[in-house]
Amino acid sequence: GPEIETVDPVEAKEHYYRLWDQFMLHSRDHGDVNETRSHKLLMCFREFVEMAYDVNHDPTACPVKFDSVSCWPETPAGTTRAIPCFEEFNGIYYNSPENATLYCDSNGTWDSLSDYSLCLNGVHPTDSNFNSTVGMTRTIYFVSYSLSLAAVTIAIAIFITFKDLRCLRNNIHTNLLFTYLFHN
Repeated sequence: GPEIETVDPVEAKEHYYRLWDQFMLHSRDHGDVNETRSHKLLMCFREFVEMAYDVNHDPTACPVKFDSVSCWPETPAGTTRAIPCFEEFNGIYYNSPENATLYCDSNGTWDSLSDYSLCLNGVHPTDSNFNSTVGMTRTIYFVSYSLSLAAVTIAIAIFITFKDLRCLRNNIHTNLLFTYLFHN
């Protein structure tokens, strides 16, 4: 019968790691690690592996890439790839018939930034809590920020006014409070 080819498990594991390194060289996964994003990353890596083993794979094309939001399929060099906008991102549902785009340079490398600008116009119309949540968050932010700045100003005034409080430790604290005040 035909000869059965055996694969060395160590070699297979090393090859798998080399593929992972190549995939991550083109991809990026920034932001919070969560189950959904990890799942997308692994599914995209699976597409990358399938592309690497495909006999019809074009070595001059841009490889499969994950940009921390979407998985971009293999794309011929010198073309712009368009994929449908995401349905949900960071807990916000979008309803956009538009596409996200990413350019594949003529040398077979992806452009550095994906264009999701058309996707962001489609916040789901049934999400009525979205605007009220954003408004409340903004209000809490500004009230808390104002209280913090007022407390820093009062603390600086106390440290400067009372000469009995002057020592190296309090001088360091005063300077630190001044940096917070000027920075904010």
